[in-house]
Amino acid sequence: MRFLVTSDEPIGEAWLTNEGPQGSYGAAVLQVTSHSAKGSFGPSSLVGDVTRPETLTTAADLVLSWAMRSGRTAREIEFARSFLQQWPEGPQIPRGEGPLRRRP
Repeated sequence: MRFLVTSDEPIGEAWLTNEGPQGSYGAAVLQVTSHSAKGSFGPSSLVGDVTRPETLTTAADLVLSWAMRSGRTAREIEFARSFLQQWPEGPQIPRGEGPLRRRP
């Protein structure tokens, strides 16, 4: 699977995927390609331009923000959830929550 999470500066392109050697055994990773960073990152990894610390954020925060946007499919949310669960201490999508379900 492969989903585009963001395509902007300072992050560049970021894909949530389990394709390639970094996504071994089907585990999701965030693949980033930009002028300042390139590689595969787990949820607790910092992503952004290291020369501009104010741009740094965790991969988990990027994926959570993307997953909570309106219009995400159940498949996208579940894949994001599987990525985030690799870092139990980090941000999570609560069961039954997400853009597909509205709070009363």
